[in-house]
Amino acid sequence: MKMIAKALGAACALSFMLACLPVDSQIKGLDASATIACRDFRRLIRDTRAGVLTGPEMRERMKDIRANARVSKSHGIAPAADDLLRAMTSGTPESIQSGMEGMVNSCNGGRRQ
Repeated sequence: MKMIAKALGAACALSFMLACLPVDSQIKGLDASATIACRDFRRLIRDTRAGVLTGPEMRERMKDIRANARVSKSHGIAPAADDLLRAMTSGTPESIQSGMEGMVNSCNGGRRQ
């Protein structure tokens, strides 16, 4: 779990992660489930950067994000959430970084920032 916290902390240290996520009112083309998943993902990044979550808490939050993402019909949200949860569970810091970038891109409607 320390690896998850360390990898997410390193990924969240990249200021573009939080800055590239639109606020709820800016998310266009995402259905309600995707909007909720992206909002909660943004909160996960914020709380991780603030240092208020343990590794297990981060993973549990990601499970909730994935649950919302899986019922979404918005393109890319469900696979991105699956990839990030998989990386947080058994991946490397690089795979967690990649998974976070995938979520950011999906929350931006598939547009790279």
